[in-house]
Amino acid sequence: MMLSALALDLHRLLARERWLPAGSGLLIALSGGGDSTALLRLFWELAPLWNFRLQAAHLNHNLRPEAENEAAFARRLCQKLDIPYWLASQPIAYLARSRQLSLEEAGRQARYAFLERLRREEGLDFILTAHTAQDQAETLVGRFISGVGLSGLRGIRQREGQVVRPLLNFRKEQLLEYLRQAGQSWCEDQTNHIPSAPRTKIRLEILPRLQELNPQIVENLNRLAHWACEDEDFFQSQLGELWPQIVAPPDPTPPLPCLQLLKDWRPDPAWKIARSRLEALHPALRKRLYQKALQELELDGQQSRAAKLHPLESCHYQALEAFLKAPNGKWLPLPGGLRARWERDYLLLEKPLPLAPVPEPEFRELTAGQLEALAPGERLSQEFPAWNLKLSWGRGASFRPQAYRLSLAPQPLYAALEESGGIYLRPRRAGDYFHPAGGRGGQKVKKYLQSLALPAAVRERLPLLEVGGKLLWLLGLRAESYFLAPPYSRESIILEVQPLQSLE
Repeated sequence: MMLSALALDLHRLLARERWLPAGSGLLIALSGGGDSTALLRLFWELAPLWNFRLQAAHLNHNLRPEAENEAAFARRLCQKLDIPYWLASQPIAYLARSRQLSLEEAGRQARYAFLERLRREEGLDFILTAHTAQDQAETLVGRFISGVGLSGLRGIRQREGQVVRPLLNFRKEQLLEYLRQAGQSWCEDQTNHIPSAPRTKIRLEILPRLQELNPQIVENLNRLAHWACEDEDFFQSQLGELWPQIVAPPDPTPPLPCLQLLKDWRPDPAWKIARSRLEALHPALRKRLYQKALQELELDGQQSRAAKLHPLESCHYQALEAFLKAPNGKWLPLPGGLRARWERDYLLLEKPLPLAPVPEPEFRELTAGQLEALAPGERLSQEFPAWNLKLSWGRGASFRPQAYRLSLAPQPLYAALEESGGIYLRPRRAGDYFHPAGGRGGQKVKKYLQSLALPAAVRERLPLLEVGGKLLWLLGLRAESYFLAPPYSRESIILEVQPLQSLE
């Protein structure tokens, strides 16, 4: 079969760009409109020459009365061309409401999810969509209007993963003329002629006015998108080399035993960058580093594709540039529930996770007589549900203090219990002071915890054990030296702590 002129142009383009290897299995997104109908017929012409295996798929969005007719048209066309055809239907309006997305974005997400699932199930290599040069021009005009940055000028990519858009180099008029010459009809979406949505307003009003000023505006915008892609690919290659050298996630393993005792505690997902390395970068690379780090974190709620690809706007980049000089401890809110925070001259780009409220203090009665009555090997347990912790008391020889186990001198402990009648498990208070075991002299608890680089959320929730008005133990950390048993003592009070239930 002799190729049509447009099919020959597409053949030469595929041979030059090598997007689709010969013998590929192709799934064509077929809406029934002129562009996708032309896409299907063009690849039907090229299939024998390239040994392509073709299938087509149509997703009914259930938004317009004529949607059933479009699905039927797509089925008849595929039957005529002997191409396997797949049809699915989804309530896009409901999806848009439930996910708080626009109809256009909800339809796009559902469509690509359907196509990708079908591609995998059928063992096909690529998904083809019928985006044209006009679609590219409309996208760039829309992004200009919304105030997109330079990376947004890439517009629609010719290839993204397994999705290929082979008609981006062709104008819509070329495709419709091709269909007319082939005697091929197509479906016309009447909503494309109602300038209510921003996209159709650009198509029907703004782009024609720009063409009056410059008839080559579509070609110029497509050329700009191509150049922006090249420049962005260069920046991304530079960033790819720099990323492992200067950016690292915090250690996922809790660095201190005390974190294992905190109720509902999980470290915030974060990327960590040294201030000196960040300041040495060119601002253009710094912006892309911020963007990449935040893209790696999961944003709150259902986000549009644009929000996921470009979570930051110009105002956020300006704020981050000013934030470079912020002191340690300061933080900056960012979109999607994210934030930037300085800690020990490292910038943390993180997603704070929701935490349970700080537990209230809990009191438990305990007397010296109860401890003295314990037989060897016997344990007296006390549960603190608000903290998800259990304390166990026993008797035995002294040993070196451990993270979850102490040996206490009986007499100082008995004297403190006689004064208070029991023990408190409570959060840190302003002015708390203790003499950490193994340290030199006294120290404020706040300063001690800050020296360990513990986040504020940890410092607020760390359980402290108090007896007789004195701090006995920062659980999982240091104990008050006054209460510890001397080395090699045969008689000491053994105190252990463990979670009531697993925090996994």
